[in-house]
Amino acid sequence: LLVSGPDRLTRMAEVRAPTLVVVGELDRPFLDGSRALARTIPGAELAVIPEAGHSPQREAPDSWWEALSGFLGAAPPAMGEPDVRPGTAETEARE
Repeated sequence: LLVSGPDRLTRMAEVRAPTLVVVGELDRPFLDGSRALARTIPGAELAVIPEAGHSPQREAPDSWWEALSGFLGAAPPAMGEPDVRPGTAETEARE
């Protein structure tokens, strides 16, 4: 099904949420697809995790965590939540 199913990449251009596409640099079958996905989703970021294959969260946890936490730290807060990212007015008011 994964190979023979319909290609929905073009529909991913409709995504309007902050998106991080993560792929291991050694996951050759998914590298090109991950790059295409990140190019298609407006504003998406691509994190290619060095020395990792299909499970970068287990194979290179420090690099994976750095990519994920950096992305989440840069993401705006959910609606109605205070913005406590470094350098924001809310953070400066708390310091």
